[in-house]
Order: sequence, then C-alpha cells, then structure tokens
Amino acid sequence: MKFANVVVILLFALSLPSLAVEKVPTIVLVHGAFFTSAVWSRTQRALQDKGYNVVTLSLAGRDGDTTGPDKINLQLAAAKVCKIAQLQDGPVLLLGHSLGGAVIKQATDQCSKDLKALVFLAAVAPSEGVPAFPAQIEETGFGNCAKFDPVTQTFMIKSGPACAASFFGDIIDSDQQNKLVAQMVSEPKGIGTSQLEFKQLSADQFFRFPKYYIHTTQDQLVPYKDQVELAKNLGVVETYSMNTSHCPFFSQPDQLASIIIQIVRSL
Repeated sequence: MKFANVVVILLFALSLPSLAVEKVPTIVLVHGAFFTSAVWSRTQRALQDKGYNVVTLSLAGRDGDTTGPDKINLQLAAAKVCKIAQLQDGPVLLLGHSLGGAVIKQATDQCSKDLKALVFLAAVAPSEGVPAFPAQIEETGFGNCAKFDPVTQTFMIKSGPACAASFFGDIIDSDQQNKLVAQMVSEPKGIGTSQLEFKQLSADQFFRFPKYYIHTTQDQLVPYKDQVELAKNLGVVETYSMNTSHCPFFSQPDQLASIIIQIVRSL
C-alpha cells in the first residue's frame, strides 16, 4: 500500500507543469562621453558583492581601441554592446549613463531579443533620426569640458574648475574633482553626432519595451527638468531620483547599486 501511494505521488508530481525559474538578468553597464568602463568599478563591486553578474565595456575610440574616428558612430557603439549582451547566458539589463543612453536605445533596435530591460541614468535618448548631441554642443555645459578638434575628429578635454563642476559638482573636495577630470578621455565625434536609426524595431515596440530612468537632481549637463521630459517621452515603467550631479557612480556608488537592484528585482 505504501508503495502504491509513492507511485501515485510521483505520477501526480510528473503531471504538474514544470515551473522554470527565470534567470536573474546580467547587468551590462554602458558609460557616457569622456569616460571608459573604469567609472563603474565601485558600483560594479557593490552589485557583485550582492551576487549579481555585472559586465562593463569601453566604447570605441578609447582604452586602446584603434578604430579610426571617421568609422565610429552610434551604430558601431551599439553593435559592441549587443555583442557583449549576446555573449551572456540568459537575459540582459542594459544601463546607459549620459551618452550611453543613446547607445542602449540604438542597441534595442539591433538586439532586442537578447534584452530584458533598459535603464537610463542621467541619460540622453534621442528620437529616431536625431543625434544625441545638439548642433551647438560646445555652447552647453558640455563645452566646459570639451573643445572639438577637426584634425582628430574628437572632442578634447578642457580641464579646469568649470569642467569639474559640470560633471562632479556634488563632490566638495576640489582635489578629488581634479583627479576625476584627469581620468577623462577625449570623445570621438561620431557617437554623439550620428543619428539614431531604427531598422528592425518600430517606435511602438520600443515604447512598450521595459524602461526605467534614474534622475540626478543636481545635474548641470542634463538638467533635471530635461531628464523628467526625457523619461516621459521614453514611456518608462518607473523613475528613481538621486540627489547628485551628473556622475553618481563616483559620489554615491552604493546608492546607485541599491537602485539597480530594486529595478532588477521588479522585473
């Protein structure tokens, strides 16, 4: 009788639908203009300490990459992000900071099937057919740090207090600000000046794709009011706010990691 009961239980268990446990997304962090993957070190460590798989990458034109400036554009940058996403085992959450927002938006068109969600951090996200950088980019806060060099086709760094305040205004220590400015790199023209193009994904499909926005309320480069409008136009699921300037991965890496974890858990 006991054996019969065991058989019945086993048969019943086998008849139940299998409940697949969905994998936790890999978090891919995409930096913005003038930076490399190194900016994520403290946020990446905080996430990894909590057990999350985190991947970072440096976009073309920096960190030893020898691609000629004339060949670098938004689509090339997005293709590198997609290549990283496709190497992961399971779904991927892309987070783009600043200009990285345009890159992850473009990547959605190129590899949406590999992506679980997008997170925009103090980010720009141009409409289709529009570049991330406005025509008079050097007349904005961006110009405090950059001057275009037509010979190299790059925006070169202009160090100084105005640059430090634009990117790192919530960091009070001027020596620390200067050290961060010293880590910045020249920015190839093409990523910010080439137009965003959707060839595979419709505007409606992108609008329905899961998206989140993390605001930086003290931002002098992408002002908070502009971020709010961007988030609205993107059709984000949820917004979060940090009382920082443009680069919270330097001033508040643990808080940033905590918000990212909240987003991952909500998926």
